[in-house]
Amino acid sequence: MTNGFQVGSVLPIAVTQNAEIGHATDQPCQEISITMPDGAQRKGTSWKTSPMEVATQISKSLSEKIVIAKVDGVLWDLERPLEKSCSLELLDFEHSEGV
Repeated sequence: MTNGFQVGSVLPIAVTQNAEIGHATDQPCQEISITMPDGAQRKGTSWKTSPMEVATQISKSLSEKIVIAKVDGVLWDLERPLEKSCSLELLDFEHSEGV
């Protein structure tokens, strides 16, 4: 034990995260269509474009207030790349699922 942490206790998480990141970078990139709640269509690249990138393209203030995304109805980390064409909602703390 070092500084109150058991040696190796963080390693499995880091290895898992690195494996997931590696998996995403091995995927073929292609143009995807992202449908916003108002029906607007945006273009992106599978395995590269993240919900945060879409929010930043829309407006800097939006990117600063969102806390999570919803992709095809599933809660999604803001930095996780989109895998395919999808619907995208950007949620802030005022949304019931953003809390």
